[in-house]
Amino acid sequence: MKTFFDYINTNSFLATIIGIIVGWLLNFLTTKYFRKEDKKEKIKELNRKEKQEQFENKPELYIGEIKGHSNVDIEVFIGTFETKYDENKNYEIIYSKNIKNKKNHDYKDIVVKNIGKSDINCLDIISTNKRSIILTDYNALDTLVDNQSVWYSFCYDRKIRVDDEIRIRIYFEKGKQPYMLFSSTLAFLFEDQNHNNWEQPFFYEEEKLYPPHSISYKEYRQMVTTDDVYDCFEQPWLW
Repeated sequence: MKTFFDYINTNSFLATIIGIIVGWLLNFLTTKYFRKEDKKEKIKELNRKEKQEQFENKPELYIGEIKGHSNVDIEVFIGTFETKYDENKNYEIIYSKNIKNKKNHDYKDIVVKNIGKSDINCLDIISTNKRSIILTDYNALDTLVDNQSVWYSFCYDRKIRVDDEIRIRIYFEKGKQPYMLFSSTLAFLFEDQNHNNWEQPFFYEEEKLYPPHSISYKEYRQMVTTDDVYDCFEQPWLW
């Protein structure tokens, strides 16, 4: 190896050629590295701008005034249940004895308006507490209770255009209006016209809405289904 370097040192032309090659290689690698980093930064900036644009053009629900005798678009029931276990750790969903008695039901009407900048393709109302609070289509309550099953969402699959209003009637047992102390009891989930997904916390008992925030499709899907719930009933430590 020493002989090789001695040969280079004594051959100025060869040394120049090797110097040129090494310099070119270092310059090539350096340029490639910085181009790659620059491309990453441009992609990050494009993603940031895209998310900012999505946020600025998002739909947003606002609680409006109830005027006249407009039709009710959505009727849901919100109620509580208990999970009881026997000595073999088998569980049972327990509802109150009067939960199906419609004469024992009260309700709250709420009008929401899309004040955002894009249409809503579909809307879901969900219970945020799958451990003890159900939300279901009012007409499906009896079936749900009879089958000792649970459900947590209602899908309104009609488009809600900008400035459109819908009227929601929320039923519950008299004197048993479920609510959460430190977080929203319900939430609106919706997909906008550009297929972005949003969540908007809904404090129905206070008629209050928090601003919407972006969520993934996976998060959306998880919140509207019971896929993981029955596993949690069987293995309560999963909660």
